[in-house]
Amino acid sequence: MNQRHCKIGTIRSKDNIIYNTSNLEKRYTTFIENAYNLMQSDAGLSDFFYHEANKIFDRLKKVKAI
Repeated sequence: MNQRHCKIGTIRSKDNIIYNTSNLEKRYTTFIENAYNLMQSDAGLSDFFYHEANKIFDRLKKVKAI
């Protein structure tokens, strides 16, 4: 029989959360900059970058709430 590992109640280190927020903030700014730069030349790609930046922003809000 296989062992099962339960993730409920596991402790996350603060260092990992800080790294995640700084990494997510960098990715968010690059996606927004790319979307802005491509706004006039390629609207579809610009929309894609805005959508990805929006998803990263939502994830940032969740991480900072912890």
